[in-house]
Amino acid sequence: AAAVTASALMLSFRDDHRLAGQYRAALARVGGEYFQATRLYTADGTPAGKVFGYQGEPSWLVLVVYAPFRQGSLTGTLITTGGERVMIPRLLLGERTGSWGGAIPIDLREVARVQLRSATEVLEGSLPPVPPR
Repeated sequence: AAAVTASALMLSFRDDHRLAGQYRAALARVGGEYFQATRLYTADGTPAGKVFGYQGEPSWLVLVVYAPFRQGSLTGTLITTGGERVMIPRLLLGERTGSWGGAIPIDLREVARVQLRSATEVLEGSLPPVPPR
């Protein structure tokens, strides 16, 4: 049983190592540093979407808002690790996909939270902290 467990762990680590190498290679090709991801939630904890981020020159985000939370217009704000609020420029969700993607005016490493507001909802996701360079 121990040999089977050891073999399974070795295969798992090999796959993880291969995947990590693919990410490092992809980032190296474009001069990027890392990717981040989190979920968006309503104030009562209901999942409302996803946030994907890229730290590079420039840093960018891709936002996906689930269908029930796409009504009306949304404004987007990045809340920095220092508490500053930075507006997301030109936040227009795709009608069919509920998605938006674009460069952000600050480094991703400075972003602590992403907040989207409509007339009736606040959606928010927190990004994990990143060690300084």
